[in-house]
Amino acid sequence: MKGMIYRELYLARKNYIVGGIAVVLFILLGVLIRLSLVYGNLAELEEDAFEFVDLASYYAFSYLPLVLLGIACSSNGGVILSDYRSKWCLYSYTLPMKEQDQAMVKFVIKVGSLLLIFLLGIGNLALFAGLSGRSIESGSMQLLLIVTMLVGVISAAATPMTIRYKSANAVIIRIVIVVIIIWIGLMFRMTLLVTEFINLNSDDAVDLLFEKMVEFRDVLAMLAPILLLLALLLGYLATVRQLKKREIM
Repeated sequence: MKGMIYRELYLARKNYIVGGIAVVLFILLGVLIRLSLVYGNLAELEEDAFEFVDLASYYAFSYLPLVLLGIACSSNGGVILSDYRSKWCLYSYTLPMKEQDQAMVKFVIKVGSLLLIFLLGIGNLALFAGLSGRSIESGSMQLLLIVTMLVGVISAAATPMTIRYKSANAVIIRIVIVVIIIWIGLMFRMTLLVTEFINLNSDDAVDLLFEKMVEFRDVLAMLAPILLLLALLLGYLATVRQLKKREIM
């Protein structure tokens, strides 16, 4: 199994290199923006504009690199597709490895990647918290845990879907559709809450909405480890099922 893990890592090396470079450049851009907010032109913005740029840049550059790194490190769709194009999947059927072992190789790499992403995310969060003059609070760590969970869920779902549809575009389209549906549902629920709070007390509507968002974050962060483990387990089982079909392109 060690040899198969090394093979997967070697074949995905371009993803890791390109993703790593993209993340480093993105972080450098964030550092430049943070420095400009303190010493450069952005420091001369009006108070409202300054607060918006300060808050938006802090959250964007604290968490988006984690998403980019997660896509690069935990996605093995390119390896799966290249295996089918090169007919390596036919050779794999002759190996003394069951489908469960082949799927385990892919998900061991996913778990290792997610742990690495989370640790690097803590370092990145500490960097931008320091540049922003903020401290790393429990809420920030909860968001980091939630983002890691979302990356893991998408990655776990993408592997069996890639084996089934044998097309990266087909997988991306389906994932995007699901994300859009969930986003619309959340926005609809938020709109209902805003309308309800405005009808109750217009002066406290924003504060009440913020409290609900914090409550939702707390619950989701508490469930994040369970949801991640469940997604990885279901993704593993679905991958085993797809591999047992022994389909070729």
